[in-house]
Amino acid sequence: MITPPGSYSSAGSTEPKFCQAGFFSYAGAASCEECPVGTFCQMNSSEPILCPAGFYNDMAGATGFYDCKFCNAGTFCPEGSSTELSCPIGTSSEPGSYSEADCYEVEVEIEEVPEVVEQEAVEEPAE
Repeated sequence: MITPPGSYSSAGSTEPKFCQAGFFSYAGAASCEECPVGTFCQMNSSEPILCPAGFYNDMAGATGFYDCKFCNAGTFCPEGSSTELSCPIGTSSEPGSYSEADCYEVEVEIEEVPEVVEQEAVEEPAE
């Protein structure tokens, strides 16, 4: 029996079983595969769905878009990212950035440290 995508059939079974959320299968599969990092799979998925650009997912077996995390400032996440990628040194980005081209130069202001002047100890007059 050839099972439809998003389902599987174990040996001797006459009815296909649907893949649970977090898993997927191609047509004719004998079992469902866990969705890899950077993706999610809803119930009966025939293939993993990539987390959109600006988001990442570092957990295999994600079940929905809500498992994709928003990229933080100073990072970027192309479509299907499994981790946040840091902007190059001396650059930053807005939260939700999806390309290194979104990283912009950051001007670092260095405050001048005031000079410390040592004071001589002053003796108090004896009473």
